[in-house]
Amino acid sequence: CQSTEEMLSAYFDGELSQQDNQRLELHLQQCAQCQQDYQQLQQLRGAIRQVTYASMDADNMARVVNDLSAKRLSAIAWFSIIMGLSLAVCLLIYEFFLDNTMAWYNKFIVGLLFSGGIGLFASVLRQRLLARKTDKYLKVKL
Repeated sequence: CQSTEEMLSAYFDGELSQQDNQRLELHLQQCAQCQQDYQQLQQLRGAIRQVTYASMDADNMARVVNDLSAKRLSAIAWFSIIMGLSLAVCLLIYEFFLDNTMAWYNKFIVGLLFSGGIGLFASVLRQRLLARKTDKYLKVKL
């Protein structure tokens, strides 16, 4: 019965081999508990198929997506995050180069790694911004 319980879902989805399919059908003919489990799964599947989901009409969807106050709030939030991160990075760089306890060659190596990471980030950001201008899916309405 334990192996049968594990195979019931695959049986419903038609994922069993012909041999496993026949073995399961024979077991279901002989085992009342597994027949009951099978019937419960059938009822559950039928109930799930009958469920309807509320949908939003196109006018309300457009109103929600194009809400001006939400767009402004999002723009302000992104601006705040970018400015905060920029100021933090500038402060860290300033403190890093004023630190006299670190050797100059260590500063040089760390500076190269850091500037390389910023360069890669900037190039990916530039590519994404350029691709956004020609994105054919940008104006697709949900």
